Amino acid sequence: GCGPRGRFRDWGWRGCGGRAGTHPNVNGCLFRPGRPPTWLLASGKNCPDALALGPVAYQGFPLILTGGTTLGASETAQLTKFGPTNVIIAGGTLVISPAIEASLKAKGYKVLRLAGADRTLTAAAIATWATVGIAGATAGSFDAAQGAVSGTTYISTGNNFADALAAGPVAGLNGRMIVLSDTPTALGAGIASHPRTKHGWSAGPAPPQRPPLPALRPPAPIPPA
Repeated sequence: GCGPRGRFRDWGWRGCGGRAGTHPNVNGCLFRPGRPPTWLLASGKNCPDALALGPVAYQGFPLILTGGTTLGASETAQLTKFGPTNVIIAGGTLVISPAIEASLKAKGYKVLRLAGADRTLTAAAIATWATVGIAGATAGSFDAAQGAVSGTTYISTGNNFADALAAGPVAGLNGRMIVLSDTPTALGAGIASHPRTKHGWSAGPAPPQRPPLPALRPPAPIPPA
């Protein structure tokens, strides 16, 4: 069973086969066949792309994790059971192969890949889709804006999962997106490329600061002539 709503639920690893079994259990308890029509697909081996999808998933988009090379039995079973119309792929062809995209299209799904040259640009592509939509998209379509708030964006490191994982529900609750930095001290190309980032909320510890410079000594008094 899924347990009563409004209470903590142990989705756990118990008899589930690890992460490959946990997310089908979550989706099975929260969603029903045919609803919603758009599902998300991200790598289950590398976290950044799935983390950038966190705020969107919070808004009611189911997330499927894949190994990245071919669709496994778990992913195929979920798509067959729930029968979505659209699938959003997060990540480039090195993390989710062209073969997966081709197999989805061959099965009749409308597919949109959100990707960039690195994890920061992929996160920016996801944020841009959710806030302003893909250029030329028809209003109300799965590739149009998804109602995320523009102007304020959450910023977290793309090198670790914990901070973005914790920020995801908060960002989603407030209708905002997460973009990822390249390193703790470098923003990377993605943040600058996201057109709707005017203000940022940083998630995670601040980088180490340089020690303050020593105070200058006052000049010695000039002796009288």
